[in-house]
Amino acid sequence: NDATAYRAYMAVQMFFKGVNIMAIAAAVLLGTGMIARERENQTLEFLLARPVSRSRILWGKFSVTALVVVIPIFLTSWTALPLSRVPSVDQSLPFWPVTLCCVHASAFALAMLALTTLVSVLARAQVVTAFWIGAFVVMQVAIYFVQEIRVVSLFRLSDFEIYGPIMAENVDAAGFLLGTTSWLVVAAAAAYLAADRAFRRIGL
Repeated sequence: NDATAYRAYMAVQMFFKGVNIMAIAAAVLLGTGMIARERENQTLEFLLARPVSRSRILWGKFSVTALVVVIPIFLTSWTALPLSRVPSVDQSLPFWPVTLCCVHASAFALAMLALTTLVSVLARAQVVTAFWIGAFVVMQVAIYFVQEIRVVSLFRLSDFEIYGPIMAENVDAAGFLLGTTSWLVVAAAAAYLAADRAFRRIGL
């Protein structure tokens, strides 16, 4: 029916395409220079000379960047609720499935941001970070579009087969959050902790 088709359409356009492209682009563009830019501009020494622990410096940078990446996911997605009711569309979207999709999309974006942060800490220049993260994303996208091996692509964790059932309300929200989404959170935490450890041991 029209309602089911509209929800499937929004799962593809709003989350699989829109959020994946924009959130990952934001995570990569903002994350590449988090530490590598400081080293490249020769301001890392002044940053580390402040009477603040290295862990606190990294967390301050990461948390602000994370908010910049995550908040727009919720705000732009929630605007689809009232806009779907305009006469030219005349459809409705359920609040909680849309919000659950936002939570999952945010976890995926944060995992990408944490990985980018780790590479930014290890790399000597921003362009080096951009190269390795860009190569990784391109490789994962290429694998995703090859049917025989797409199962190993990270983008399988953020495609229509994830968002479609959520929008159709065919999944248990609690079970989903404790399953697929929680693994993304664990991956993001692991990458960030690795970045924190590397940053605390970094030399000038």
